[in-house]
Amino acid sequence: MSRRLLLPLCLFPTALLAQGRLEGRLLVGSTQPVPFATVVALRDGTAIGTTQTAEDGAFRLDALPAGTYTLHTSAVGYRPLERTGLTLADGQTLRLGTLPVTASVEQLGEVVVRSTLGVTKLEPGKTTYKVSD
Repeated sequence: MSRRLLLPLCLFPTALLAQGRLEGRLLVGSTQPVPFATVVALRDGTAIGTTQTAEDGAFRLDALPAGTYTLHTSAVGYRPLERTGLTLADGQTLRLGTLPVTASVEQLGEVVVRSTLGVTKLEPGKTTYKVSD
């Protein structure tokens, strides 16, 4: 009975070590980091891992099974970045280095807020609001 329990316990740490890692850094130009961007590792169109960049633009996706990945990044004010064909082996750390991101400026349309003041009636101990179209 003790041999049956010992074998899974011996294999479990090996399974954890077989996981891979993707790491890199998002920068605009050569020095400006992109903080709090979303980074997703996709395999066959399915998100396998997701994280957010740190204030210095660095990210790390841990515990990824071996396979070929597409890395997708997105952040408000920046164009999405996609890297395909990233092959990760068991236990490998794939260091992507600095990934260049381009700022994106979009002109939003005008927003108009309109309001009408309803009729308010104040009475002792009671306030009445009349709301109509």
